[in-house]
Parts: sequence; C-alpha cells; structure tokens
Amino acid sequence: MRLSKEHYHSIWKPLEGQKSIKIEVTLNHPISTGILKLHDTDPLHQPIIEPHFLADEDEIDYHTLLAGIHKAIAFAHTEALGKLGIAINHHPIYGCEDTEFGSDHYWKCAIKYLVVPTEDVSGTARMGPATDSEAVVDNKLKVYGVHRLRVADASIIPVSITGNLMGPSIMIGEKAAHLITEEWKL
Repeated sequence: MRLSKEHYHSIWKPLEGQKSIKIEVTLNHPISTGILKLHDTDPLHQPIIEPHFLADEDEIDYHTLLAGIHKAIAFAHTEALGKLGIAINHHPIYGCEDTEFGSDHYWKCAIKYLVVPTEDVSGTARMGPATDSEAVVDNKLKVYGVHRLRVADASIIPVSITGNLMGPSIMIGEKAAHLITEEWKL
C-alpha cells in the first residue's frame, strides 16, 4: 500500500524546498491482523493479501496510534526543536480538510488515509506446532505438508517483535544452515 498522489501532495508538496523533519508513529504490536494466503496452487498467481489495518473492534490500534501522535506533537513542541525553527505542518491532509486540524477527529481521519505497512514484516509463515492451525513451519523450519521445503526468514516469527528484523533474520538463517548441515551428515 502506498499513499495516493493526492495524499502525498497534500502533505509533502507544501514543504518542497524547505528544510523539514519527519516524525513517524509506528504501531509495533497491532491488535488487528491481516491475512496472506495463496490464491490457488499456481505459484505464478498473486497471493491474496488482506492487511485489515485498524480492524480491531475496540479500536485499540487507533487509540494507540492517537497516543503516539500526541507524543510526537509534544516532542515537536519541545524547546530544543523550537530553537531549530521546527513547526508542525498545518496543511490539511486530503480527505480531512473539513475536520478541525489537530483534533482527535482530524487525526482519526488522517490515520485512515496514512496508515501503511512497515518494511519489516513477520509472521506470514509462522512457526508453531502442528496443532496450531495458523502455523506454516515446524521447529525445524520445514513447511507442513510440503516435502523438502523450509522457510528461513522473518516470516516464521510467530509474534511481532519490537525492533528491526535484520538480527533475528540472520539468526534464523544461521539456525537453518545448522539444521540442514546436521540433517545431511551421515
């Protein structure tokens, strides 16, 4: 998912040629979960991806993001950033122009348009016991029901972690190398 051209231009166009900083609010442990599944048995067909962003019924994800936005705004208003001439971009986000800028209602509108996935995704081929209906691989990284196939990347991590996935991905690769080496020793 990407920002639409209209949303991009409503946010960034007014800032062209100006020095600016961007403060991002990230939801590390969302309650909402999406779906990634095969369309059919043809590996050339695109998978079905349904992210279901902000779909939790109690709106916990929304309230967590809203709290993060309030912290980001407070950070932007610190004396240190004020000395640098940092100010909030008050240009309304496309689709939210009729809402009072800065109100919780405005931020709810903005979140609806601006929520995007991060580059680091995990859990799409989660590791777990055979009794877990959502598990794709076992503790030896072998894909259930598929002979001679392993998955060795961040997709096997069953729960979201707080932090970059590079370190865990390297560790998973090292573990896969060890498992394969051990299996092929005679």
